[in-house]
Amino acid sequence: EQQLALRRLAIQPQRHRLLGEGVPLTTATAHAGAPADLLYVGRLEGGKNLPLLYRYVRRYVAQGNALRLVVMGTGPLQPPRHPAFVYRGFVDEQTKVNACASALAFCLPSNNESFSRVIMESWLAERPVLVNAHCAVTAGHVQRSKGGLAFRTYEEFAGAVDWLKANPTLASQMGRNGRVYVQGNYTWPLVVERFAKIVAAWRGSE
Repeated sequence: EQQLALRRLAIQPQRHRLLGEGVPLTTATAHAGAPADLLYVGRLEGGKNLPLLYRYVRRYVAQGNALRLVVMGTGPLQPPRHPAFVYRGFVDEQTKVNACASALAFCLPSNNESFSRVIMESWLAERPVLVNAHCAVTAGHVQRSKGGLAFRTYEEFAGAVDWLKANPTLASQMGRNGRVYVQGNYTWPLVVERFAKIVAAWRGSE
């Protein structure tokens, strides 16, 4: 959003700073056993690029690979009636957080995101994320945090899933990297402290 305002729209404010958003710290409980399912949580609509994710999962399974996509949320684009999909509908916060902790990875196929709180929640549960490389925001989070993988094509998506399944220790390390990233940038105490410093600096310059 900052880059959009300054570079694309050529807005030149007298003063500006990047504040960020806070994410509440949560405690998750993972199910027993090795993480096996991809997870999607959010609005079930075209703007989230869900048809692409549904196609990729069905293609991956049709090629003889084991995978399920657990879908949580409400909207018109519910997953197909197929063994590869588990639809949970709307769930409470603790159920969502526990699902993040038990997932192979949280997958967000959207091309357009401004922040993605649920990615932060997945990282707080110490699980990696799988995002669309065409989305500058989520791909940027992944690159800076080293907390997941990004895909552009079906082949890259399938390769990423294969890698996560074959490398559980490294996948878990990605999740821990993500937690460190969130704790170092997006907790409310940090955001409040950042805001106070910005105000103090501006008042001092008057």
